[in-house]
Amino acid sequence: MASKGLKRSGDALLTVDGATQQREGMYMIGQAAALCIEAQTMASLHRAVSVYSTVLLDGCRAPPLSRANLNEPIAIIGMECIFPGSPDLESFWANILEGRDLITEVPAERWNADLYYRNGSAAQKGKTPSKWGGFIDEIGFDPLQYGIPPQSLAAIEPAQLLSLEVACRALADAGYGEERPFDREKTSVIFGAEAGMELSNAYAFATALRSIAESCRRNWTRRCPTSRKIPSRVCWQTSSPVASQTVSVWGA
Repeated sequence: MASKGLKRSGDALLTVDGATQQREGMYMIGQAAALCIEAQTMASLHRAVSVYSTVLLDGCRAPPLSRANLNEPIAIIGMECIFPGSPDLESFWANILEGRDLITEVPAERWNADLYYRNGSAAQKGKTPSKWGGFIDEIGFDPLQYGIPPQSLAAIEPAQLLSLEVACRALADAGYGEERPFDREKTSVIFGAEAGMELSNAYAFATALRSIAESCRRNWTRRCPTSRKIPSRVCWQTSSPVASQTVSVWGA
């Protein structure tokens, strides 16, 4: 639709007007749609996004930041966490005070160290020179508490489930449990999430499967979630019509 001004209706191709072409054809295409306004060579496109972009940036000046009229101080009134060797906030602080080293060998249920680990910095191809890390122990999760059908757990990213559990505990720690109402119109969820999670990594695997087994790829695509759903899932499970946003956290 964006390039040809056509849309499919059953087996027929229908012509759409310019307004529809721009409104529906450019949906979520982002800056790619505005990158070029005419045919270009690869050389001219390269200059536009490299040399000319730096010229444009050099001419830009950031606007001065203004303090909001309704600016209010921020207070942390509730906390909760899940870390290696620390299934809750109390054990986390206790481990810090005691100076405990919670780096361990990889658990056997994560991956087989005998199969992948090789001692030495020059490990052979397909092997790793390390078998140590920080690993979270099993965390109990009751899907029915959050209105999730148990059969759907296999298709939900574990980090999303842990986010619900941690968010629920943090609200309770702040005194906002199930019994205490609060103004949801002034509430938002901002969640920091690292992209390399278990089921999200399956997206890359599913892409590689395209040349091997297309039917398998489609099955994986239907099941794979995304980290962007985390704040929305928290809002939905708490029946909160609030704003939500995912913040990428690299190297977490």
